[in-house]
Amino acid sequence: IRRPPRSTPSNSSAASDVYKRQDLIYSGNGSGILVINVKNMGGLRIMNLDVNDNIDCDNGVNGVPTPPGGVASITCSVDNIALGGNVTATLTVTFEDGSSQAYAIAARARAP
Repeated sequence: IRRPPRSTPSNSSAASDVYKRQDLIYSGNGSGILVINVKNMGGLRIMNLDVNDNIDCDNGVNGVPTPPGGVASITCSVDNIALGGNVTATLTVTFEDGSSQAYAIAARARAP
């Protein structure tokens, strides 16, 4: 029995090429720490992570590109949050070919 040749997936920076996970830890006194991890599932390096919406964050990948299969992280300080409170933001992932994808972030503050 002859089978058709298998196709080779092309490198792409489509939204399905990353997996994100976020966690918001309440640290007391109305503040929390939001950590976002992005697993690179595609064929292009992640060059930058950026969170907007008035949340103070580190600079994402710290100038070191995240290769395919790697994990990029960004850490943010969240003010005026209560235990059980929600935060929403937008994460922008920029790839080495200059393309970018925006993702909605929503997290509920939990106890450490």
